[in-house]
Amino acid sequence: MTARLTHLGGDGAPLVLIHGYGANRLSFLPLLAVFPVPAAFHAVDLPGHGAAGAVAGDATPAGLAEDVAAVLDGFPAPMPVLGHSLGGAVALELAARHPGLISRLVLIAPAGWGRTLDAGFLRGLPEVEGAEVAQNLLERLVVKPRHIPKDFGRQVYSDLTSERRGDLGTIAEAALAAPAPAVPAIPVTLIWGEADGINPRDPDRSYPGNVTEHVFPGVGHLPHMEKPGDTARIVAAALG
Repeated sequence: MTARLTHLGGDGAPLVLIHGYGANRLSFLPLLAVFPVPAAFHAVDLPGHGAAGAVAGDATPAGLAEDVAAVLDGFPAPMPVLGHSLGGAVALELAARHPGLISRLVLIAPAGWGRTLDAGFLRGLPEVEGAEVAQNLLERLVVKPRHIPKDFGRQVYSDLTSERRGDLGTIAEAALAAPAPAVPAIPVTLIWGEADGINPRDPDRSYPGNVTEHVFPGVGHLPHMEKPGDTARIVAAALG
């Protein structure tokens, strides 16, 4: 078990957060800062990310889901889970493999449910050289570059140890090869940015009645950072 779970703050009913590829638990802070209802936020760092350990074993979304299940052992189940991008695919696999663990899902641009993942971005991040190159790559995640802090590329680049580069490369290839996660029977709230270039929404895909979809025009791959207030209200409404 190399995933790590951190209480990011708040009191009330628990909400588990699973970040996207190359990010970490702190990527949800803009969303939590404007969250309109009390909740206890518990954020996962996936293996190879943030404060978690190195990848040890299966790096597919299904394998990472087992790491998450291990750190959630002992939590009162079922619980709601919010997953972004890779974290969305992990959340879907978690629901499939541990059906009694999750009460409902909120998915932001979940990997596997879009048209295709941007392989250039996924493979480019672990190979990036220099803070400026990292900054330019990260700005592809959003429509307006101001949503990526000016020093974020430097921070990401400084965190790219040789071990972390290897982990990200392994996870990227596993995500690109993974089959699309199945649609679970539990309630699902789906959030997309219409201008997402990393994991573009498939406008021709239809979902069963347990899935509610919200699409933000003029928003990229990070609705929780580009439109935190609107995203927070949708998440809070989904939690009831």
